[in-house]
Amino acid sequence: LGVSLIVVGKGTNPAITYWNSSAHEKDLTKIYEDEGNDVYRNRTAYPRFGLYYDVRDGIADDQALTAIESQALDFRKTLIIREQLGTSFETGTGSAELLSSGLNSLAFRIETSKPALFYLSDSYDPGWHATINGKKVPILHANYNFRAVAVPAGASTVSFWYLPTSFVIGGVISVLSLTGLFGFGLYRRLKR
Repeated sequence: LGVSLIVVGKGTNPAITYWNSSAHEKDLTKIYEDEGNDVYRNRTAYPRFGLYYDVRDGIADDQALTAIESQALDFRKTLIIREQLGTSFETGTGSAELLSSGLNSLAFRIETSKPALFYLSDSYDPGWHATINGKKVPILHANYNFRAVAVPAGASTVSFWYLPTSFVIGGVISVLSLTGLFGFGLYRRLKR
């Protein structure tokens, strides 16, 4: 949905390489080449992030995949959410600007005239966390495997950071193990 640049080996047809079909060749424009690689822009790629007011919620994964594959919806305007939201959105206007991007964090400035969903075409994972104006908010499954958060009307700062539970548990186990080893070493030294 959001792949805008494709890098392939020199002289390779990206449509055949990635889609096993020449049907998408018309959507790709070569924008760079060197001795070993060609870079193509996918003109049909959807934006990496943005605000959405047309939301279809409570959509099961198989239904979402069918809608994506059949191109039944215009994903530049409509967002599919797995969770049942229990609310509707009114059409509004707004903008989203990337403020910062790190290895495990992203921050955006959002302006919207009405409450909306802010969509990011980065993979959903339970290790991702989000805040809006410093308040923790749930991350929704959007367009099958991407992320979205509900943003209020007005100006907001949306921040995402990655901290999986496995990393926290591993850190706690490491600290406890080191403490135990240090304690055991100290005990043996004092016993002598």
